[in-house]
Amino acid sequence: MRGIIPPPEIAQRAQSRRPPSAHGQGPLTQKPPRLMDLLAQALDLVLHLDRHLGALSWVLSLSFAGYQFGNLPWIQRNLSAVILGIIVVSLLPAAIAWLRERRPAAARRHQILM
Repeated sequence: MRGIIPPPEIAQRAQSRRPPSAHGQGPLTQKPPRLMDLLAQALDLVLHLDRHLGALSWVLSLSFAGYQFGNLPWIQRNLSAVILGIIVVSLLPAAIAWLRERRPAAARRHQILM
């Protein structure tokens, strides 16, 4: 049995049981990071921070704007109308898309019946 080469699965299992330094994966055998790896990590960090700073500035600016608009007398008197207007404006794109999708189907049915 000594001369038989084991299948790759068994050989990989045997290598995974060895200590890391035994098959070139230990801290002393790793290659130092290349310049492009360092630049990629730095860019990833900058973009990660950029996303968080953008989100934070968005939340703070909208909170400040809401506070400022909430102090206007007209808004305070008509708050329910303002809320209803925001709801209607936010539902308009869905209603327009639904109407555009529905209209061609009705036109096709009318042409078939003629």
